[in-house]
Amino acid sequence: LHIVSNDGRYVTAADDDGDLLIWRVDDGSFVKKVVTTDRSLSDKTFTPDGAHLVFAEDKGKLKIVQVEKEGPVLELTGHKSRVVDIAFSGDGKRMLTIGGDGFSIVWSCESFQPINSFQIARRTVWGGDLDFKGKHATITVDDGVVELWAVDTGVRRRSLNLRTGIYKNYDVRFSKGIIHLISTDGHIEEYDLRTIRDLHFNVRPNSYEGDQAFIDF
Repeated sequence: LHIVSNDGRYVTAADDDGDLLIWRVDDGSFVKKVVTTDRSLSDKTFTPDGAHLVFAEDKGKLKIVQVEKEGPVLELTGHKSRVVDIAFSGDGKRMLTIGGDGFSIVWSCESFQPINSFQIARRTVWGGDLDFKGKHATITVDDGVVELWAVDTGVRRRSLNLRTGIYKNYDVRFSKGIIHLISTDGHIEEYDLRTIRDLHFNVRPNSYEGDQAFIDF
């Protein structure tokens, strides 16, 4: 699976040994090889500014490497189980990492130090997202439930129950104070972030197919 940085400058993919290779998109030139210890990386992504590559290995290992500059690989500690998802706030200042055991950490993208953490009391965790300033986090869990957390206080504000659609295959996005729940079978639910009240509920079966349901705002 190839991952492209948000600014479109870099692309990365794993080779047969599981190591990560980075290229420049504009001229196809090779940047560097990042040696990993796990051939089955659970997640990898660039930071929003494209300066760092973040990747998750086995047993909660979370590592960060500078893309262009040489330097040691930074390892972030705190997770005990495999990290299943990595997300960033819209302003690029905060990073959310979610463990398969439901333990989630929000980090500063400037210092890569933890800001807060919280434990999701669910058996299966699928992923999550941050709002533009990283003040709220959504965690997608089992049975079609999306939990909304206040990052700075570590308090769960509400559990949002997806009323229909494919529970295990939908995307959660923030946009201008609105939480969008988008299912791949065309169901859309929206909530006001301030009041957590239902705003809009659309049922548009078969209007999306596959990854087309996973859109940006």
